[in-house]
Amino acid sequence: MRGRGARSATFVARACLAALGASACGGEPAGEGAGSCRFEIEAALSEVIPTVGVVRWSADLAGLSAARVEFTLNDAAPGMLNTGSGGPIGVGGSTHRALLLGLKPESTYTYRLVAYAGTERCVSEAHTLTTGAGTRDVPVLRTAVDPSRQARGFIVTSSGYGQVDTKKAFVIDADGDIVWWADAPPQCSRALQDFSGNALWMLDVAPAPTDRGLVSSVGMDGTDPVAGVPGFDRAHHDLVALPDGVIATLEWHEALDGPFSGSSDLVERSPGGGVRTVLRIDDSVFPASAGRLHANAVRYRAADDTYTVSDLYASAIIALTRQGELLWQVGGDCSSSAAPKCAPLDIDGNHGHEVLADGNLLLFADHTSTAYEYALTETETSLAASLVWSYAADGESSDQLGDVQRLPNGNTLVDFSTSGDIFEVSAAGDVVQSLHAGTGPAATEASFGYAHFRETLYGPPR
Repeated sequence: MRGRGARSATFVARACLAALGASACGGEPAGEGAGSCRFEIEAALSEVIPTVGVVRWSADLAGLSAARVEFTLNDAAPGMLNTGSGGPIGVGGSTHRALLLGLKPESTYTYRLVAYAGTERCVSEAHTLTTGAGTRDVPVLRTAVDPSRQARGFIVTSSGYGQVDTKKAFVIDADGDIVWWADAPPQCSRALQDFSGNALWMLDVAPAPTDRGLVSSVGMDGTDPVAGVPGFDRAHHDLVALPDGVIATLEWHEALDGPFSGSSDLVERSPGGGVRTVLRIDDSVFPASAGRLHANAVRYRAADDTYTVSDLYASAIIALTRQGELLWQVGGDCSSSAAPKCAPLDIDGNHGHEVLADGNLLLFADHTSTAYEYALTETETSLAASLVWSYAADGESSDQLGDVQRLPNGNTLVDFSTSGDIFEVSAAGDVVQSLHAGTGPAATEASFGYAHFRETLYGPPR
């Protein structure tokens, strides 16, 4: 049975012999030597998430090598930022499947498919799909201060520690609309698409070594949910997605001094389910820890295939290779650091962080509820950190979690998790938009988990 909004039809489109990315199709006359191809398209709404379109299609284009979906919002209101999207879609098998992601509730979209066979490009006729109702379980209020300076994309986050009626992972678009949602673990600290954008992963924060962490995943159409992914039995706080389909997370290893203190393993899980330990984060990494450790955030940097891990009680962030080799440490006790280079720095309360393209370190410190950016100056034998930027907001705090990310347009996303506020701020510290959790009757004491910005919900994050 098809879901609400189901449509099916067969469309014929001209195939143009043109370089990839050329504009010789899509309504313009076909070039010399053009042939033809036939699309068979059937579309419906996901029966789980009615803002997701599911398109099943095939094309008789010989040598089909790649494809993409493109869509636009019909009758978009003036000033609206999320008016359409699209991206690469799979071409395996004889019948293919594409998702329309990032759609607003109760809205009509026009979409088309583009298929490639080498440099040959074939475009389907336009087709429309109308989405269903949005969710009432994720109330978020957006204040648009200066949309012209705002990054256009999506924020993937969760309900975090908040005492809300339902626990959700969700995606917020640039206009503040909830365009995707799914049930999440009880205290979901992280929600994150895998690197290819095919599924969303979530985990329970599990703040103490005695807690049993829960990692879940679900397809972006809301199907194939897995609660309790094997191999991640003691996961906590954070996870990251790697280009080769690997998911990495922190797992509690052994309880130490204090209820929230313990050593942790940074582990990788392959798509096939195999798990390996990259590094054990214990007193061999932080010799001066005095039996108190609390790893709370992990990030992956594709540019050099490295990890960074934040430890709250060590007041430090370390960088390491995927082979477990320590590269440097920022903060903490440098006199006994196991890393070959260490930059002395007071970063008490460190949680979310990011190593930027220029090598600077961006971090959120919850003890001061401030985002900081440090320039790292590295030589063969030393590392130094100097403050180049910071941001704090009056009346905002986050004594748990807290996150920060530099956006493609140069703005910075600052997530005051337990206050339930996310700000997008310019380099000058101007707020260009704010998001507040918990507005409405469905939630009280609402918060956000860690937050991740994506320009598109398709393919690798950019």
